[in-house]
Amino acid sequence: MSQTSLSRGNYKPITEYVTTLRGEEFQDMDVDKVWRIVRVALAECFGTAMFVAIGCSSLVAFPDAPANNALHTVLAFAFAVTLSITTFGHISGSFINPSLALSALIVGKISLPMFVVYTLSECLGAYMGLSALKAISPEGSIGEGFCLSVPSASLTVSQVLSAEALLTFCLCMLFCSIIDPANNDKQDSVPLKFGASVIALAVAGGKYTGCSMNPARSFGPALQAGIWSNHWVYWLGPLTGALFAGLFHRMILRENPHQKKPTQATKFSETAEA
Repeated sequence: MSQTSLSRGNYKPITEYVTTLRGEEFQDMDVDKVWRIVRVALAECFGTAMFVAIGCSSLVAFPDAPANNALHTVLAFAFAVTLSITTFGHISGSFINPSLALSALIVGKISLPMFVVYTLSECLGAYMGLSALKAISPEGSIGEGFCLSVPSASLTVSQVLSAEALLTFCLCMLFCSIIDPANNDKQDSVPLKFGASVIALAVAGGKYTGCSMNPARSFGPALQAGIWSNHWVYWLGPLTGALFAGLFHRMILRENPHQKKPTQATKFSETAEA
């Protein structure tokens, strides 16, 4: 293979990806660029605040009302995701989750500086949402360790880490598929797709780890309570799952725009029929 073919075939995607990672958002700053970044940051902050406040509100204990069960909490978080995406999705994508932001970074949808903006905004939003919920709740209805992500005592640390990574991998695979250009014509029901997926994953994984899949969601309650026991697991596990999901989709599943498309004679369907 000649040097020319290498530069055209293999190196071009790499240089394009490096350019995407570097980003242009913070270069040659002007008022329009600053405002776009602020809008994204505010959308992620308030979207995550909405998500955490609504989801955690299902755990508030009122003395004159029956307690919610685990399914109520799952539904509250799932529909909060749907609400946030519908409200802020057109501004920032409404990731409301550093894990999704990491997958978006890996597949080339956002730059590294914007990944930092997304993550910081989401962590701040999670704390704001929980603070707002605490402010409107009756005194004594929110106890110590309220809405913390807590793993099952029956699991080892490695099992908790693996469970969070696997659950987040599934969520991020859905995310990568939705933002894939091949699915541009299938965007109408995205909020419902995410909400339904959160229900499935939370029902399956809740008893293992609480099914956080979201470092920001775990960070807000931990900061509010000042309890950091096993908190690192809820960063490392989800981000590991997001990393593998992004790499798998980018390297295996996504169509390579620089690769020649198969001819009519070599289509899979016709090969299978033969």
